[in-house]
Amino acid sequence: MSFRSAHPQRPATPLADAWMQQAGMIPDMGFLQSPPVQALPPGWEAWTALLAQPALRDPAALLALPGPPMPSDPGEQEYAFLVCGLLAHAWVVLQPGIRYLPPALARPWAALARLLDRPPMMAHGSYVLRNWRVLQPGSADPDAFAPLHTFTGTRDEDWFILVTVAVEAEGAEALSQALEARLAPPEQALPHLEALGHAVQRMTDALGRMEEACGPEYFYHHIRPYLTSFQDMEYQGAGGEPLRSYAGGSAAQSTLIQALDALLGVQHPQEAHRGFLLEMRRYMPPAHRQLLLAMEALPGPGAAAAPAARSRCIEALGAFRQAHLRIAAAYIFGPAARSGGSSLGTGGTHPMHFLKDLRRNTRPD
Repeated sequence: MSFRSAHPQRPATPLADAWMQQAGMIPDMGFLQSPPVQALPPGWEAWTALLAQPALRDPAALLALPGPPMPSDPGEQEYAFLVCGLLAHAWVVLQPGIRYLPPALARPWAALARLLDRPPMMAHGSYVLRNWRVLQPGSADPDAFAPLHTFTGTRDEDWFILVTVAVEAEGAEALSQALEARLAPPEQALPHLEALGHAVQRMTDALGRMEEACGPEYFYHHIRPYLTSFQDMEYQGAGGEPLRSYAGGSAAQSTLIQALDALLGVQHPQEAHRGFLLEMRRYMPPAHRQLLLAMEALPGPGAAAAPAARSRCIEALGAFRQAHLRIAAAYIFGPAARSGGSSLGTGGTHPMHFLKDLRRNTRPD
């Protein structure tokens, strides 16, 4: 599986490829990595069988789940973590006001979270990065993928996931070109910055397709509840703190966007925003967090010989953030205003203020 075949004229990125391989990454896959594992070892049959039922409607069935064995394969651990997250969030949404996860759900999910070094919560790293399969190899189009599982079993939720996967797929090229531009001698940066600008534009184009098949009202009332934060949730039988609070799924958990900020030198000086972005790294896979830290440690702003091209890349990233802001207005703020519901984002922020500030920060020096 490779996304490079979708862009055969791309400038080569040998420095970035070697650098990412040393970090344990697959360069031309970005943060999606290889296609996710879709099977689990014996003992998980009852768990995966529940995912085949439309919208996971029966809380009693979740209580009766047997204790499964911990997979040893990292890919299986990730898939089991996704399965646990789907069932745990379904348990909460199907019973409004409930503030605990029963031991049958909490114990294996928390154990997997310890193995994978991130919170037991449905976040971008599972719901998007590990929740897809390939229909058309080599393509980064939303229609080239299908989700492994959804909460609602609807085309709207399929499309919400697939558009986000497509943004990450186009972002694989953006990441490689941005890193190459930063690592290469300044006089060699220009073609990579030009390719980066085109890749970010494709990310924006992919994001702009959201309304083709995911309705804002349906997202707000039927999908969003499954992705919201947990506040003072008891993970029964899981050990650790008695009550836990975690952020829900958020685009801020995408390592891709934070990496592009780091490589282009985009700063977010507001203390609250910077703190939130750093907090969201807890929800990223450890290898992604480590790669992001290494990118931030690179010396200098990069691309000193091509300031105009770098400025165009930052403007393209700003346009991507503007498109994200429009989607937040359409999918959260608008439905909230019409229904009298909450306008908080799934990550727990006020998305309009947060995204507007990030957009303002994304401008050339």
